[in-house]
Amino acid sequence: MEIRPAEVEDAAAITECVAAAYRHYIARIGKPPGPMLDDYTAVIQQHRVFIFVDGMRVVGALVTIKQGESLLLDNVAVHPEYQGRGLGRELVAFAEEEARRLG
Repeated sequence: MEIRPAEVEDAAAITECVAAAYRHYIARIGKPPGPMLDDYTAVIQQHRVFIFVDGMRVVGALVTIKQGESLLLDNVAVHPEYQGRGLGRELVAFAEEEARRLG
């Protein structure tokens, strides 16, 4: 498995991964959480998006937004079939490294 930058072609797979990761929150909050409503084609074009891939399958997604001298961690999602393996922690650590790299 590896983390790599997302490409526009990954948008549908990211949407599917995010939907699976956040679906269980719908019953709790009574509506789909914000990340489920995002247009990932636009998000990829406008922000820094990285994906965790297992072969060709997107199993995690990380959305960061550059804001001046800061990097906002906007969304971390891991497909339920891959949760509990530390992938979310790896994505957050990757975001921290990316923030350091960007200064």
